[in-house]
Amino acid sequence: MTRLGILRRVYAGEYFTDSFDIARLAQRVKESREFIWFWGRSAIVEAWCNGIPDTPSSCDMGTVSVIDSSEEFGPGMGEICRSGSMSAVHLKPYAVKRIIDFLSKKIPALHEAFHTLLLVPRVRAAGDGIRGGKSVNTIHRKYIRSRFWGFAPWYVMQGGFLECLEYREVNRDRDDLLRGLLAFPTIHLLDADDRRFVESLFMLNLPQHAKALGFEVPLPSVGTEARFELVCQAGEAIRQYNHRAFSVASRLDGSTGFTLDQLEASIAETSCTVVHLDISRPDSLEAQRALIERGYRLTCVRPPRAFIGEASTPSGGMPCYGSWAKPNLRWQIAAPHYALRDTTQEYEQEVVLHLRRMLDNWMRAS
Repeated sequence: MTRLGILRRVYAGEYFTDSFDIARLAQRVKESREFIWFWGRSAIVEAWCNGIPDTPSSCDMGTVSVIDSSEEFGPGMGEICRSGSMSAVHLKPYAVKRIIDFLSKKIPALHEAFHTLLLVPRVRAAGDGIRGGKSVNTIHRKYIRSRFWGFAPWYVMQGGFLECLEYREVNRDRDDLLRGLLAFPTIHLLDADDRRFVESLFMLNLPQHAKALGFEVPLPSVGTEARFELVCQAGEAIRQYNHRAFSVASRLDGSTGFTLDQLEASIAETSCTVVHLDISRPDSLEAQRALIERGYRLTCVRPPRAFIGEASTPSGGMPCYGSWAKPNLRWQIAAPHYALRDTTQEYEQEVVLHLRRMLDNWMRAS
């Protein structure tokens, strides 16, 4: 309840994530499926820890959480989220410390539960009374050094904007990614712009190893229409402000799952429809073709990773996934603050160009 109070105050009451069902969320904390941190001036934090009832001063704190996101992203994936601060205490040292604690096993339950912490930090410019995300972006870029793997236009935030967030990861062990590249060395992408985008992301994150990746573009078969199964969506009360996610139906014979027409018929119910595809598989190409024709665009990738001796993760590791998104265009999209900037760095420039093409495509559609 204190976390929700802080976040509602930070975002002037316009806060819509899964933070309201207190009894269910408290049970997740007890089960180490959700972790919540607070920071602030020592007197305020001490009073809060001593059980003083919630008062305006107790909201002069900051908060961030890590939640179990295995439902959408696979076993061992935790999401850093629910972040905001009304505290005068500077965030940077505490943000870095949490990551160091995760990597160095200082919080055993957190370290054992997750091999990867993903996050979708804000990156829009401030304006019209709305806080921007440039300072948080700087913390992740310069100090935490989380790996940037694309964009996440998933959530409606303050002012009624669908913010184009970044998708980033912190890996418990970098060797997981290197083993993943060996286990899943080929990526299948239909669109040439998508291939340049993904290649650039790997070159920015793993420059010494990315050249081992191969890109193949066989023609997609014209066969059974791709069908999709729901992976996750928010509760009805906040569904219009949150994305919903699908994957390709587990049976490829067309006997299960939703058609793309059915997905399109209900696209207005949520902020954004996202389809996660295993792009290590050539049979993802038919789904890619169908999605691109309907205005979905590749926004981010999750790199492959492999694990040794961990019962909680798939024995063969996790292949490379791409996420195709189509926003609900009733919401105005807030672009990253750097969307119109150019850079002399080849791979950074290719990422920015992909961002512009993606946003332009949706702007024309609206």
